[in-house]
Amino acid sequence: MRVGEHNMRMISKYYTQITFDRLAELLDFPLNDMESFLCNLIVTGGITDAKIHRPSRVVNLRARKANLEQLDQWASNVHKLTETLNKVSALSFLLVNF
Repeated sequence: MRVGEHNMRMISKYYTQITFDRLAELLDFPLNDMESFLCNLIVTGGITDAKIHRPSRVVNLRARKANLEQLDQWASNVHKLTETLNKVSALSFLLVNF
């Protein structure tokens, strides 16, 4: 079981969404026990931010960021970009005038 938990954590790093069938294949785990195994991992905190969509038998492994968090990240990236552009502009000005 510990190996299955470790493998599930590794899978959650590379997949954002995966079907029960594919997950059972990757983990070499019986398909009939997959839902209870996943529920146990989610409840105990073995994998965080995972959600099971039972009708489609799909597991979503990463929670979406809140809109405000996405905007903050975007603003931070724009700020970093403008700082970099300002540095490049200043360096090119120095090179031209040297």
